[in-house]
Amino acid sequence: MLMLQHLSAQDTVLVYNNYKYKIGVKLIGENSYAAGRENFEKNRTASTGIQLMRKLNSFLCIESGLYYITKGHTYIASDSSWGYSVPIPFRYHNISIPLSIRYDSKIIYLTAGGYCDYLLNYSVARNEPYAGNVHYYLTDRKFNLGIIFTAGLEKQFSKTLSFFVEGRFLENITSTKEEYDFIRVGFGYFNSGVAIGINYKVLSNK
Repeated sequence: MLMLQHLSAQDTVLVYNNYKYKIGVKLIGENSYAAGRENFEKNRTASTGIQLMRKLNSFLCIESGLYYITKGHTYIASDSSWGYSVPIPFRYHNISIPLSIRYDSKIIYLTAGGYCDYLLNYSVARNEPYAGNVHYYLTDRKFNLGIIFTAGLEKQFSKTLSFFVEGRFLENITSTKEEYDFIRVGFGYFNSGVAIGINYKVLSNK
């Protein structure tokens, strides 16, 4: 009986790991800010996306996906004639495609890679009448490149479904304004925060 139970457990592990692809959905909350500029403060942002993983071996896979990523900053506008300052939260909405290598251990997973952003539009959360002159002073760059790192925990709760939570850090390596050099590390957006989501494992019949 014990031998049968042991064999059954082994079969279950083999079945659960007999996959090539995972597909997942992710909800992201981050602090975003623009580096290298005066009067800029952090801005809280929310993003989401679909991720796809291709298994290479028992501990490595390629991770990509399609994301709607929000980046931004809060500009503190002031003028000596006002006698007060006005916070203007700018949010930049992007379609983002990452490409990372992922390492899975028994406890945690780690990813490292890069991404390409395409800027769709921007919005102002409040104090919009003050925003026009600030925003149009420079031209937004439509395409941006960056690096991304994550570390997380993933817990399987059924044969094909698992829940995960991860910490994230991403940084533009290109400047976000056309007037600056294209590659200008330390002068783009930094995002850091937490993501949660669910992965679906596409089991193989072989």
